[in-house]
Amino acid sequence: MTLSDLIGLQASFLVADLDNYAASGSLTPPPSGSVVPQINYAVRAIGRMIRQFKPLVSFTVVPNVQSYNYQGSAFQLRMTEVISVTIAGSALKNWARQPGLFSFPEIQKKYPSWATTVSGTPVAAFQLSNELWLYPRPSSAFQAYVAGFYIPPDLVNAADVPDLPVELHESVAFLASVYAATPYVTEEEGLARIQAYNAAWAQFIRDTRERNDRMFGQSSYARGVQ
Repeated sequence: MTLSDLIGLQASFLVADLDNYAASGSLTPPPSGSVVPQINYAVRAIGRMIRQFKPLVSFTVVPNVQSYNYQGSAFQLRMTEVISVTIAGSALKNWARQPGLFSFPEIQKKYPSWATTVSGTPVAAFQLSNELWLYPRPSSAFQAYVAGFYIPPDLVNAADVPDLPVELHESVAFLASVYAATPYVTEEEGLARIQAYNAAWAQFIRDTRERNDRMFGQSSYARGVQ
């Protein structure tokens, strides 16, 4: 479904028995400019619910910059978790010498001077909170790639389509209508509303998340003893 389709479907959900807070109590429908953020919020929420995965996301490395915020401009997409980093065609290895990241205790044990080592070509990576860290500090700029879980990009143009399984497009419009009527609903409450309205959508969300975790989660990568 396109953004234009989602706007129309959201309106059909709202017309039943909900009011859009963006209309400020008026009987006049809210302008599309206030509806689009609600739809994009729903797209991002469902993307997080299912842990959308992409194996190749470009990542711009900057000289002498060691940490990169997952929501920052260094990444092609807003990331929530990185599983592996590829530099010059080779994946960085984790503690077990498999493609992946070190944990923070592992990096401290393997490279105790990680914070003060002179710059060079990164040979390891680890994540802290919502940041990706490289070791050592890169000495030059270059294009790298990461694999990991990401937040679908916002829809801007009328013909834009959510970067989500097509089976969940209708649930985006429904969840957007929930946010429209009750903007402070949490994602957990939003999923419960989806479950109450259409159990098949909620089950598809759970199944997709379970599959993505099983296929791409950190546990699927060989890990060393911390």
